Amino acid sequence: MLGEHLSEERFRSIMETAQAAPRWLDIDPKAVHEHYNCSGFLVSHRLAEHPLFELEPLFRLCRRMPPQAVKHRFGIVPGNAHFDTSIVTYRQGLTLEDAIDHLIEKRAYIAVYNPERDPEYAPVIEGLLGELGLATRGLERAFNWYSTYIFISANDSVTPYHMDREMNFLLQIRGRKTVQLWDPRDSGVMTPAQRDFLFSYADDSRPAWHEGLPAKARVFELEPGLGVHHPFIAPHLVTTGPNLSISLAITFRTPQSDIWSDAHVYNYKLRRFGLGRIPVRENDLVDAGKANFIRALRRARAAVKGEAPQVADVAH
Repeated sequence: MLGEHLSEERFRSIMETAQAAPRWLDIDPKAVHEHYNCSGFLVSHRLAEHPLFELEPLFRLCRRMPPQAVKHRFGIVPGNAHFDTSIVTYRQGLTLEDAIDHLIEKRAYIAVYNPERDPEYAPVIEGLLGELGLATRGLERAFNWYSTYIFISANDSVTPYHMDREMNFLLQIRGRKTVQLWDPRDSGVMTPAQRDFLFSYADDSRPAWHEGLPAKARVFELEPGLGVHHPFIAPHLVTTGPNLSISLAITFRTPQSDIWSDAHVYNYKLRRFGLGRIPVRENDLVDAGKANFIRALRRARAAVKGEAPQVADVAH
């Protein structure tokens, strides 16, 4: 399973460590208060100054991570390509060594999954996670799961249109990226039924690109030292500029986002019975009731099978 689960005690410890350390992120409290988990907003950072995010240390990281944790493909793909299969579809015989040694010539794209599991990168990434916790602590009780990704890509690379099932901060370290970001609560972007189906985790659960999307996108131009917040399940499409790009994505979940996730599961499962038609995030009490119902079902199913209760589903 991707990512790391965190107890509240562990997350508090991470924040305390970050509180006492030099800051790498500069996040405007007013922007957090006004836009967090509602719409995208820019943040500033100093990661371009950090030696671990230079190209050669990152290539060494790629070579020592488990093979399944380093994905690669050609970077030039259609923006409406199927996100979940794009790594395989557009690899076309490209090896990781080819991608590393001939990144620019091969127009390659490399994604390092969970660099926080590497002993050298873990303290740095935990420090950044703690800084995000400090920035959002007036709005979130804790982060209870996180997963990070480092993206290394040649010029004009594309990350196809898709949406994740968490929140995210994408931090640009080298080169430029254009991030198109959509409001996930806009029914012209995703219908309530599509938002619910996303939590079925089926192969086709992510809603596909459609022609009405371009006019609804917010566009963020990222350069080194800038990042953008992706709200919960916000669709996005990312393209790099004319030069090599390095960026870090920090995705995370919280007790509140787990309530929304389980409320979506309730809606998906019970919609066919005429229930679950109130969209998630319209009523906090309704969302909590739906989540509690789904969690009770999970506990009952686990008890029948003699298994430990499952934690909330995780996927990226």
